Amino acid sequence: MTIVVQAAKADGAKLKDWVRQNAVPFPAGMIRGDESKVRLAWGVKSLPWLTLTDAQHVVRAEGFNVSEIDRVCERIK
Repeated sequence: MTIVVQAAKADGAKLKDWVRQNAVPFPAGMIRGDESKVRLAWGVKSLPWLTLTDAQHVVRAEGFNVSEIDRVCERIK
């Protein structure tokens, strides 16, 4: 499963427009409240922060760059 989370302050209407205009095929939302506290609780050290889980929702990789996704997927197979 893939989800998109806007983890910095943003206008909700603009985010919805961006998702629609770019035909984002994944559930998308944004952090409500103090985004710094949420990112800290999630262990996010930078943005974007990618997390790859398996079918049982066990984290297999995190904190890699989107350009590395093929290499990361091969490594965890």
